[in-house]
Amino acid sequence: MTTDQDPDIEWVYDLACPQCGHEPVYRRDCISLVCEDGMVDESEDDFCLPGTILIECSECNGHGDHLWCPQCGYDLNDDPAKLLVDVDDDN
Repeated sequence: MTTDQDPDIEWVYDLACPQCGHEPVYRRDCISLVCEDGMVDESEDDFCLPGTILIECSECNGHGDHLWCPQCGYDLNDDPAKLLVDVDDDN
């Protein structure tokens, strides 16, 4: 499902914010033009074969998308371990 404000932003209902517990969180594809699934091909700049030098995208931290809480603004991409928070977990 997308938001009314921006059609590129999706609601993610299977994750809750680890900071405040708000559900859903927002998701959008990485805004970097050179990012492909969280990786940036550096080989094109070094005259190597394409795809031989891949580095993690600094914009999305290698995720390929951005996840954040619309309530408190917490960036879920800052810590990948926090992306494992499941709203069905009662602990």
